[in-house]
Amino acid sequence: MHQAGIRNSLVVAQVGGALTLLIVGGLFVRSMQRVQHFDLGFDPRNLLNVTIDSRDAGYSDRQADGFFQALEANVDALPGVRSASLASYVPLGGFPTKASVSLSGHSARPGEQAPSVLFNAIDPPYFGTLRITLQRGRNFTDADNEGAPPVAIVNQTMERRFWPQEDAAGKRFSMNGDAGPFLTVVGVVNDGKYQSVGEDAQPFFYVPLAQNFSPKRVLQIRALASPESLIAPVKAQISNLTTDGSAMDFETMEQSLEGAFGFFAFRLAPGFATALGLIGLVLGVVGVYGVVSYAAAQRAREIGIRAALGAQRRDILLLVWRQGVRLIVAGIAVGLAAAWALTRSMAHLLVGISSGDPFTYTIAAIALLLVGVTACWIPARRATCVAPMVVLRGE
Repeated sequence: MHQAGIRNSLVVAQVGGALTLLIVGGLFVRSMQRVQHFDLGFDPRNLLNVTIDSRDAGYSDRQADGFFQALEANVDALPGVRSASLASYVPLGGFPTKASVSLSGHSARPGEQAPSVLFNAIDPPYFGTLRITLQRGRNFTDADNEGAPPVAIVNQTMERRFWPQEDAAGKRFSMNGDAGPFLTVVGVVNDGKYQSVGEDAQPFFYVPLAQNFSPKRVLQIRALASPESLIAPVKAQISNLTTDGSAMDFETMEQSLEGAFGFFAFRLAPGFATALGLIGLVLGVVGVYGVVSYAAAQRAREIGIRAALGAQRRDILLLVWRQGVRLIVAGIAVGLAAAWALTRSMAHLLVGISSGDPFTYTIAAIALLLVGVTACWIPARRATCVAPMVVLRGE
């Protein structure tokens, strides 16, 4: 009896563990489905990113702006190119630059730290190339150069956070403390994803590349068709301006989104958790099958007597089958409780879905119940086929 209790406890633990992993895998799968329909704030389709460092290409900082402008103009004129733009950072492509923001007219209190905000340096065609919507105000122009007053464009979250209930256009802030110089906000664009797909909305702003030099820039090209078809002609244009082919790196935006800051973790976690869940499910079902089969064999004499006394096959079937179902139900109860406790700690890894999503819990429990019930039915069905006299003679 003691050994039977240990066996039953192990089976319950196996079933509970399988259900927990199935629920975790299901939550990640559902999260991935939501992530794929997220608004990234830009259109990643048909975009080619070409990362170029002007210093590696043999240009001094004084020559860099001319090099990049010539390259952008040449690429923009290529057949199959809808538009091209330059930026210092690719959304979801790594770590963007941060700046401590000080608002004009708002002096920091003693001990108060200025908020740190992400930003990107871009040129005027950038919003059109990435299809980022300008909500209010104006875009950058060629007149926003090194000799012009510094300007910035902020996203909606930055406007709400720093100037609540007000229009950010015309407001001023500094990236260098209360003393300035101050940038004037000239426009507001829609929010987007900047560091990772699963991030919450956060303040972000843009500054003109002409006012914020960067030797390393990303040429972003929106193709009319497949962006891969532009790699060869773009390489040729770069070769015309530099002899160092190692100074460039090509990647489509959709390839970039498969990286560590994009969908990679959301694709890896569901498959890994689901695979573990399926392994656990197989072990749990095998355990249930083995326990029910062993119990049926141990009760063979009892079953034979019942059959000899007129018990119907249905009664014998239910007698054996019910024992396995009890183990499965107990395992499901344990698994639901364990999953509920475990998923509380991983809520920050899920996007667009609650860690206690009832749909996922219900579907996983029903699937496990159906598979387990089937596993119980097989040995129970076999027990009804044993001839009573054969069993009794064997005793």
